[in-house]
Amino acid sequence: MALYGLTVDVGEDFKKMREAGYVLYGFKGVSTTVKNAEPVIWFTDSTYGKTNIIQWSKAYQGYTSTYDPEPKPVVSYNPYDVDMGQTLEISDPYGSCDRTGSVNPKDPITIYNDQAHTQFRVGIAEKPSNTGKFTPLCVTDIDAKGTVKFTPVEKILLIFATEARDEGAVITQAFSAGVLVDLSDGVPKKITYSRKDSWGGFTEKDPWVHPISYKENIVAKLIGSA
Repeated sequence: MALYGLTVDVGEDFKKMREAGYVLYGFKGVSTTVKNAEPVIWFTDSTYGKTNIIQWSKAYQGYTSTYDPEPKPVVSYNPYDVDMGQTLEISDPYGSCDRTGSVNPKDPITIYNDQAHTQFRVGIAEKPSNTGKFTPLCVTDIDAKGTVKFTPVEKILLIFATEARDEGAVITQAFSAGVLVDLSDGVPKKITYSRKDSWGGFTEKDPWVHPISYKENIVAKLIGSA
C-alpha cells in the first residue's frame, strides 16, 4: 500500500515534450550520519503521460558497491532488503551482507562494514511506482570497520530536462529548473509542468514546496544530518 503520493500534471504538452526528448528525473531525500553523502538520480521516466502519479511506501533496501574515490554512477551494486531499525553487516570483501536486529520504525537503517581492510560505497534504496523497481537514493563511502546510518526523508525533487542522465548518476547541482516537494505529512500533493510556465500548481506561501533553480546546489536540499 502506497503511503506517499505526488501527482504531476503535464497536460497535452506531454506529447511534444516526449518528442523533444524531455525526461522526468526524480531524486529522494535521505538523512545520514556522515557528511560526504551525495544524492543520485532515483528514477528516470521517458514514458510519462498527461497525468502522472508517483507513489512509494515504507519498503527499503540497503546496498553495497565497490569503493571508488570518483563520483561514478551507482549502477553495479549488491542490494539487500532491510527494515528501519535493522543492520546490514558487510561480511566479506565482495560486499555481501547479513541482516541483523529487530524492526523499529523510529530507528535508522544501519550499514556496518565488518571488513578490516576494505572500503565500500553504500546507501539505501526505495521503489517509486512509476518504475516499479528499487533504486538507490544516495551514495557515500564506508570505511573499514565503519558504520553509517540512514533514515529516508519524504521529500522528492523533480526535474524535466532534455539532457541525458542515467539512474544512479551522482548529482550535486540541478541541471535544469526543478521543484522540491515535502510529503512528510502523508497528504498527497499535486503540481503541474508546462514548457511555457515551468513548474506550477502552488504559490510562494505553500510550505510544502520549494522551487529549485538551474545549477542550484541540491545536496543540502536532499541530504540531511541524522
